[in-house]
Amino acid sequence: MVMMKVPAQHSKKDEEEFRICTINVNNIWYLQDILHNFFLITFMKINLACGHTLPLFCIQYSHWIEILYTDRNFVICAPTGSGKTVMFELAITRLLMEVPMPWLNIKIVYMAPIKALCSQRFDDWKDKFGPVGLSCKELTGDTVMDDLFEIQHAHIITTTPEKWDSMTRKWRDNSLVQLVRLFLIDEVVHVVKDESRGATLEVVVSRMKTIQSSLSRISENPDTLTPMRFVAVSATIPNAEDIAEWLSDGMRPAVCLKIDESHRPVKLRKIVLGFPCSSNQTEFKFDLTLNYKIASVIQTYSEQKPTLVV
Repeated sequence: MVMMKVPAQHSKKDEEEFRICTINVNNIWYLQDILHNFFLITFMKINLACGHTLPLFCIQYSHWIEILYTDRNFVICAPTGSGKTVMFELAITRLLMEVPMPWLNIKIVYMAPIKALCSQRFDDWKDKFGPVGLSCKELTGDTVMDDLFEIQHAHIITTTPEKWDSMTRKWRDNSLVQLVRLFLIDEVVHVVKDESRGATLEVVVSRMKTIQSSLSRISENPDTLTPMRFVAVSATIPNAEDIAEWLSDGMRPAVCLKIDESHRPVKLRKIVLGFPCSSNQTEFKFDLTLNYKIASVIQTYSEQKPTLVV
């Protein structure tokens, strides 16, 4: 059974819904709005017998059972806005279903290439997971010493590759690192393709895999040790299969999930315009002539909406 903690501020209706949602995770269907408030999952399972429907995105509908009910590593390539963050939250839910409360001996690390993403995920998950007893802390270059102490007691840590690299170099002396059971990598391609940061990410992931194997060897009961799980997502991964092989669990590669542009929640309309360039015109002058055409192109296709020129 999974018992959900009722937030301090709740109505009688919420209390009644909480009683209904004391659940057996093996054979019931969740309700989205209730679980969004009381547990860690952001979309719902629906009781088909009641005639409910659920407009899941393709990425969620096709593999939510695998990510929620198995410990397989995942590499997910899907368009922006298609629900990749929900897959992270499902992986968190899986871990909490496997580990008994009060979840004192687990850490979840979310790693993103920029501090803005870390802050965004910190603010979001702090509100979502706080009511069920999970603490979330941000670990970046802006983190002060007081926050570093509090991170020792955090369940979810949002960080950047460089900061986590510095935290894990002496992992044998750091009990926090040894408790990591779920490693979430956001926008992996933006780090991997960077000449300097790609090496940092590779070192960090390889180190985390080494930590897992070392703990398994020294554990008296390795079968009872919760394995470290990796979930990596990005909007564009040209070599997703290679990354899936890299994030293997030692026996098989990670599940590679690729969603093409046809499943994009917000459709993109692509228009290609051609302009002639005379043979006696330099590239610099040709670029100048294109600048004068931008205004008419924006006026024709922007539909009076905000426009970004890149």
